[in-house]
Amino acid sequence: MAIYSYSRLNCYEQCPRKYKFQYIDKIKTEMKETIELFLGKRVHETLRKLYWDMWHQKMNSLGELLFFLREEWLNNWDESIVIVKKEYSREDYLNMAEQYISDYYSRYKPFNCGRTLAIEKRISINLDDLGKYKLMCYIDRITKTNYGYYQIHDYKTSSHLPTTRRIQMDRQLALYAMIVKLKYPYIKNIRLI
Repeated sequence: MAIYSYSRLNCYEQCPRKYKFQYIDKIKTEMKETIELFLGKRVHETLRKLYWDMWHQKMNSLGELLFFLREEWLNNWDESIVIVKKEYSREDYLNMAEQYISDYYSRYKPFNCGRTLAIEKRISINLDDLGKYKLMCYIDRITKTNYGYYQIHDYKTSSHLPTTRRIQMDRQLALYAMIVKLKYPYIKNIRLI
């Protein structure tokens, strides 16, 4: 069975040989985790906690989320994590992560614009009748809004806003929307966030 995803397709577009080595030959390479990847994981975990707890009728304060973020940061930190920009310390990156969570919390509180239907949802569809080829995605969050449309959320932790052209060229969310519509045909109106 062959499974395709946005990241796998993107890998192939960057370098077909890299795709072959990584996904067909399954050659393992020693890749060290970067601070940016580490930061992104901790922010995702914190947002997952926010919405998972809300699903269970618990509203976290900003202080509780920042405490959780710091605990996850400390518990998962490994000295092998690579910081390329030597002028910044791991504490500087932790401060960035805290700022991302604080900004998000301030912007979206009280989080009542819709009902979360799924958190980190894995969805796959068959690309052929036999199910030999599949297209798969992991969606950070799916929400049904109070206005009746659905939102597909994909969290990003970049320090730079992407250009309009880059957003228009990026197929990730469009691919997610296509998969959701094929898997759940009753969903008609989708917004990409």
